[in-house]
Amino acid sequence: MDAPNRSGYGIAAAGGVVWRDAGQGRVEVAIIHRNRYDDWTLPKGKLQPGETELLAAVREVGEEIGSRVAVQRRLGRGGYRVGRESKSVAFWSMHHRGGHFEGSQEVDRMRWVDPGPARDLLSYPLDLEMLDRFAERPVPDSVLVLVRHAKAGKRANWPGDDSQRPLDNDGHRQARRLARLLPCFAPEQVVAADRVRCVQTVEPTANSSACRSRSGRCSPMSPTLPIRSGRSTSFAS
Repeated sequence: MDAPNRSGYGIAAAGGVVWRDAGQGRVEVAIIHRNRYDDWTLPKGKLQPGETELLAAVREVGEEIGSRVAVQRRLGRGGYRVGRESKSVAFWSMHHRGGHFEGSQEVDRMRWVDPGPARDLLSYPLDLEMLDRFAERPVPDSVLVLVRHAKAGKRANWPGDDSQRPLDNDGHRQARRLARLLPCFAPEQVVAADRVRCVQTVEPTANSSACRSRSGRCSPMSPTLPIRSGRSTSFAS
């Protein structure tokens, strides 16, 4: 599960390599220009107090380029010096699903470009490294996120049928936390095993307004729901 910054760096930031389908088997990635520094970078920014890296990455991408995204895979983290402080930036690959760019005082331009030309424009080694990691693999047609059920106490302490063993208080807190994180993947289906604890783990996610607004098709939990194909995200618990 994504956690608040524990990278050991003084400044924590997060961002993404945001891509869109350009047709004929091509993809384009988003790069931004900052007028203050006259540089080209990938969208990213600092974590807010108590914010996780994943949530910060999605928020910063939305703020800087106006993009609604489906997070796909983690690309890694890199660090560098900013004056006397050290800074870390965690990156994810993100599929652009909508939205449009509006210039701001911080970011005055945004371009969609092929990864090759993007390398020639980007100003910093860390951005180039993350773009190269993105380009190492083809973009996926779909994403499956596997989630282990949250805490449900000890089996030995449950007197009834184990399939009916529910989440404990810690487990319910974990499920609510998942409901803040998992919509970052823009799920189109949520699937659970036929165990009460499994259903309870993903139920807050399936019922969350963030999940419904991102995908529009979050399904009720069922042990027999099919996994859809075609650049979608499904969860299985």
